[in-house]
Amino acid sequence: MLHTGLRQRFIKRILEEEVDDFEYFALEVFRFQYRFNQVYRQFVDALHIRPDRVTDMESIPHLPVETFKHRLVQTGQWEPETIFRSSGTTDGDRAQHLVRDLEFYHRHTCQIFQSVIPTWRDHVILALLPHYLE
Repeated sequence: MLHTGLRQRFIKRILEEEVDDFEYFALEVFRFQYRFNQVYRQFVDALHIRPDRVTDMESIPHLPVETFKHRLVQTGQWEPETIFRSSGTTDGDRAQHLVRDLEFYHRHTCQIFQSVIPTWRDHVILALLPHYLE
């Protein structure tokens, strides 16, 4: 229940744009992920990093992309509403991104774009992405 309450508090702060101190918020999310995401906790522990000693955003460890190919990265226990998969030649070669709440995912993505490109809805965005190892 603690996990759900904290998650809801984070979502509310994100959607209502009540994140005044982004670095402090990022550290809160880091500690939340460490506590409730087994894959992330194992990764941080393997690096011999103590979460209580991470005091700035630059020190927050980031999961390698490869992790998403070989492990289900999930915070807490829940059934995904959808799963985004990267392109690849085989299932073992494809990264998976589990999405718990597609509506929140969409709203937050739009908020991010809006903060960077205020008129993004008036544009067509095309992207050419090379193979990520290139």
